[in-house]
Amino acid sequence: MSGGSAEWFRAAREAGMRYAVLTAKHHDGFCLFDSALTGYTSVRAAGRDLVAEFAEAMRAEGLRVGLYYSLLDWRHPDFTVDRYHPLRDSVPPEEAAGRDMARYRAYLHGQVRELLTGYGPIDLLLNVGPTGRGALDPRAAETLRAIGAWTSLHARAVHGAGPSAFEPPPNALYTQRVDRLYLHLLAWPLKHVHLPGLAGRVRYAQLLHDGSEVRAQELDGGDHEHNNLAPPGREPGTLTLTLPVVRPDVLLPVVEIVLRGEGH
Repeated sequence: MSGGSAEWFRAAREAGMRYAVLTAKHHDGFCLFDSALTGYTSVRAAGRDLVAEFAEAMRAEGLRVGLYYSLLDWRHPDFTVDRYHPLRDSVPPEEAAGRDMARYRAYLHGQVRELLTGYGPIDLLLNVGPTGRGALDPRAAETLRAIGAWTSLHARAVHGAGPSAFEPPPNALYTQRVDRLYLHLLAWPLKHVHLPGLAGRVRYAQLLHDGSEVRAQELDGGDHEHNNLAPPGREPGTLTLTLPVVRPDVLLPVVEIVLRGEGH
């Protein structure tokens, strides 16, 4: 960033701040980062990836990096023209009807993926504030209660955990903290889930919310078994977990996997 920006972040750290948030893209759609999905960026306009500069300068002072990304994009040709859109009175109805929010969602998800994979660790901030009367919005309060209930049982899958080099199975994500690998199940599998590359590397597995043990087996995928334990063609080194038939009653089920020494 500019020559004086280092002084800004040093002053912020000395004042006791621990993080700052930069608007990576606002409602107008202009991106302060390099994107493969649009040329409407600071890189194209000024030759500078301002998000990268911000992240580097922040981390040089030991500060955490936060990014704000607007879900709205009034410039994108597929974003819905509603009563709040600045072009609501100028876009012909036939053009507005041809807009496809599914295409816009794919664009949005792609840009968020660029931000979360190209700029190092980014902290999650929950934007919760009072209503005009100073009260917490009931929906926000309920969301916080639900998140709190989940976090009370699953905190170690998040706090102090980061990305993992292991490849997760479909409809799942990994976080990892030293020798603990956390399998976040976005969709509950039909009794079995197959984990590539983990055969011989796991000491123990359990559901994190209640500590119940999860059976782990290394099976030969060459011989098809009727119970789907080892479907044909399963890659060597795959570990199979046997899960309860009934999905646990938590927002997001997590399996805690304790790795052997080589997983450190």
